[in-house]
Amino acid sequence: MFVVVALLAAAVFGIDQIVNGSRIYQGVSVGSVDVSGMTADEACSAVAAAYGDRLSGARGYIFASEEARGTVDVDTELAEQAAQAEQLSVEEARADKKLWVAEAGALGARIPVSELVDEAFAVGRTTGPGGRLQAATGGVNVPVRLSFDDEAVEALASDIDESIGRPRQDWDIEVDDEGRVSLVEGHDGTIVDRTELTALLTQGFLGGDSSGFSFVAEAGYAPLRIDEGAAERTRAAVQAVLDEGIALTFEGDTWQLSGRDIAPWIATDVEAAGEGFYLAPHLDDARARADIVQMIRDAGFATAATVSFEVAEGEVWVSAASGSRYPLVADALADADEMLFGSFDGGGSFSPPASPSVEIGWGAAPERTTFDEAIQCGLIGEISSFTTEYNDGAGTASRRHNIHRAADLLTDSVAAAQGGQWSFNAVMGEANEGNGFQAAHAIVNGEYEDAIGGGI
Repeated sequence: MFVVVALLAAAVFGIDQIVNGSRIYQGVSVGSVDVSGMTADEACSAVAAAYGDRLSGARGYIFASEEARGTVDVDTELAEQAAQAEQLSVEEARADKKLWVAEAGALGARIPVSELVDEAFAVGRTTGPGGRLQAATGGVNVPVRLSFDDEAVEALASDIDESIGRPRQDWDIEVDDEGRVSLVEGHDGTIVDRTELTALLTQGFLGGDSSGFSFVAEAGYAPLRIDEGAAERTRAAVQAVLDEGIALTFEGDTWQLSGRDIAPWIATDVEAAGEGFYLAPHLDDARARADIVQMIRDAGFATAATVSFEVAEGEVWVSAASGSRYPLVADALADADEMLFGSFDGGGSFSPPASPSVEIGWGAAPERTTFDEAIQCGLIGEISSFTTEYNDGAGTASRRHNIHRAADLLTDSVAAAQGGQWSFNAVMGEANEGNGFQAAHAIVNGEYEDAIGGGI
């Protein structure tokens, strides 16, 4: 009997594989699309055809309040924002904002078609015969969802917070130039729930309303994640580490770094821990790496690696001369970070390592690598950086275009070594229509005038 049952089961499985092996089981749908009996490729095409156009040019309007939703004329408000965009600071513009435009393209909204189809294909396979029976009798639906550019959504949410809420500020620490660690007071706040925001955006973008959708933003209570007690435990741990210092050794040279020396390297992040959070200290990799590379250069190892740059295939490539070596600073920093703070979990029982010391080794420079990889491994280092914000509105598309056009032309430009000169104008070229610039406001003798390339 057992043998007969086993043979029957094998036969059923074999027939099922022949009939359904590469197809989605009956009764399975993705959103409004019935994908029963389809191959993965067929299902992807069907889902993309049904939903793809919904994101093309999709936009919605987010109001600061119900009152604004009922009284603000969208076109008039956008025109006013556009008129003021070039004359107000970012902070001034945020203070009295009543309306935000959410565009699918700007937020990086996309339908993860392949992931949805994979989930549909898994029904009845990972869930077993029970899942297959449920699909055949009652149907199983894989809801359509969107994925977003997290940074773009965060920028939108933060902009809304500044107008209708009070951004939360967790307790933190700061380190002065002498290596003394103090607390930075925090406060709770009211902010937009990011999960709810993306859910409303998803619902709106997938709704398919060509005239756009709208909803009212709501700022809810955002309690402190890091309170004074948690910040104090981190402060005490960091102070103990700075009081001990750390030794770095390279090619027989040893640098005994004090708290003053490594104070600029200290950074913190809010990390999840169980059902709560803690303030996690760590070494700022970019800042520490640049300082250590400079120490090594000052010790006479400036020509250990000879590199050159080229722009090709839409990327900056870093090539090292044959036989070049470079100090493995990134690896040493990872070791130092683990040694100094690896055992700190937010509790009060932390003890700093006694006389910590890390040796920096040599590595063979890669023959050719991307710019980002060369930065990460410490083969090259950042010299300096600066970030600024500009106010923007629905009517300043030409100015925004010019700013990004100029940035695109400057990005990945290369300056020659040994005293080579880099020129903004020479690299960017003429600000004319032939070079891709548009007419926008420019300040001429203190007055706004239209000019090709305005905004740069």
